[in-house]
Amino acid sequence: MNRRGFLKSVSAAALSVSALSYLDRFALAQAESLYGGTFIMALASDPATMTPNLSTGWVPQQCGWPVYSSLINLDPALNPKPNLAESWTVSDDFKRFVFQLRRNVRWHDGKPFTAADVVFTFEEVNKKLSPFSATYRSFGLTATALDNYTVEIKFDKPFPSFLTYIDLPYYGGAILPKHLWEGTDISRNPYNFRPVGTGPFVFKEYVSGNYIMYERNNNYFKTGLPYLEKFILKIIPDYEGRILALERGEVDAIIGVDLLSKDYDRLRRNTNLTLSFGYDRAIGGIRHVFFNMRPGRPTANLKVREALTMAVDKQQINRLITLGEGTVINGPVAPDVPYFTSDVPVLPYDPQRAEALLEEAGFRKGPDGVRLTLSLVTSTIPSEGRKIGELLTEMYARIGVRLNVEFLEVPAWRTKRDAGDWDLMPFQALTGPDPAFTLVEQYSKTAFRPVGFNISAYANDEVEELFTRSQTETNPVNKKDLVAQLQRKIVEDRVAIWLYHIPQPNAVSRKFRDFNNGPWGHQNLEGVWWIEGKPAGRETVLTTITAPVTITAPTTIVSPTVQTRVVTQVVERTATVERPAPLDNTIILVAGGVTVAAAAMAYLVYRRRKTS
Repeated sequence: MNRRGFLKSVSAAALSVSALSYLDRFALAQAESLYGGTFIMALASDPATMTPNLSTGWVPQQCGWPVYSSLINLDPALNPKPNLAESWTVSDDFKRFVFQLRRNVRWHDGKPFTAADVVFTFEEVNKKLSPFSATYRSFGLTATALDNYTVEIKFDKPFPSFLTYIDLPYYGGAILPKHLWEGTDISRNPYNFRPVGTGPFVFKEYVSGNYIMYERNNNYFKTGLPYLEKFILKIIPDYEGRILALERGEVDAIIGVDLLSKDYDRLRRNTNLTLSFGYDRAIGGIRHVFFNMRPGRPTANLKVREALTMAVDKQQINRLITLGEGTVINGPVAPDVPYFTSDVPVLPYDPQRAEALLEEAGFRKGPDGVRLTLSLVTSTIPSEGRKIGELLTEMYARIGVRLNVEFLEVPAWRTKRDAGDWDLMPFQALTGPDPAFTLVEQYSKTAFRPVGFNISAYANDEVEELFTRSQTETNPVNKKDLVAQLQRKIVEDRVAIWLYHIPQPNAVSRKFRDFNNGPWGHQNLEGVWWIEGKPAGRETVLTTITAPVTITAPTTIVSPTVQTRVVTQVVERTATVERPAPLDNTIILVAGGVTVAAAAMAYLVYRRRKTS
């Protein structure tokens, strides 16, 4: 070996040693989930409650979901998976659901979780106080504990979508501890702001206007989870402030509902962030403008509503507001919802025909060229409301309609909304996963304010019958047809101008993995891990096995997106495995130093021998 070759060998040895530490860490980050770290998510406001069963707002959902657990979880394809319930059976008529609960689950205060907690949650909270309570009562829900770990939930009529909805907090997904809530005024219970659950994180502290802190639940019923040591919700009311905090690394995530499409491309280009699409499939969020259909309003006239619809260039609105990120729609359901149909009566963009319809409705131009004056009332819900109003003002001026836009703070907006003192109102709503239920909130006469969000005061008996039939239909093909009929009828009545569907991607720091774990948008963060964390020396691995089982009683586990029924039993087992600890950096450096020193000594010997 010559001198140059020898030095190359020494250099290679040193580089190999120095690279070993990096490669070791990199390989670990790629191969396994690591433990430790604090994950910070931006929150738009202080919560009105941290009990998600009591509110439709996203903030209460996110504040409560890391603490609480549901009976089942939905996977991204909307199929139910075990959670507090390890298995369940469903009768052929979809009226009886029996859940076998996990044993040895404990509340964060150490008390055991039992069937009594599930019964209490459904009977005293969900059936009486949740936003879905009217549906539960109309279906005749009764919950009974058959023993300490078996719960029976029965309905008076078929409820094939029940499993789909009980992973959503405000449909009653969060199971509450009976021993802390029974006999109290539930809406005023102090545990609304210091929640105690069975979930992956334990509530620790809430500082109003600042943050909410959670810590790892070391007794979580899913062995080995969660990975994070702490989770913090940082309250940042200003939208631009939230974006800047994300870009500066002051927060690690902004959830999709809190992002505007104008920033999608900006965030895509940030190499420190990941913009993840497709995790809000159960929501099916859309933007539309409701008409006020109360008697005496100009918009109560169908011809006026048709004219105002035909005067709107939806393509331009989508281009200018969503920057092309959205999809133009013509009906009340988002295209990524399983029951969506494009077969609805579409009115084309045709300002000339719009003017003719206004003439037929008796609205002729005055000396100033104005046919009629309408009001559009909006607020920060939806965030694009003001821009929608500005664009509609320009478009309606071309057909002789003057539009006065009022932008109000949320409390004043709500007051005016509920009083019906407006003609048009931008709105946002979820439309999935089963429109037979979610559309009730906007289009059923049972959902007039203040009960639901039928702010238009729309009522149609044919629509009511379609709601009833589609909610209880157990044949998937027939149900799809009924929901399509429902969409067509609502569109025929021109209750709203449906503008666009906008995806709601989550923006997350690349320092964290596996953030997206729920198709409803809210996150419990049980699987999130930090790439700079540490592996466990001994790790308990949870393995879920799905195996066929013979059961004599009628029994099914039903997927809302699969027509066939599958009978399964879920079995869990734990296995303790030894994982070799990674080489410590100190050991690596010492080894590297020894290697270099040995190489130098060898080189000196080599030189002496050569000179002698």
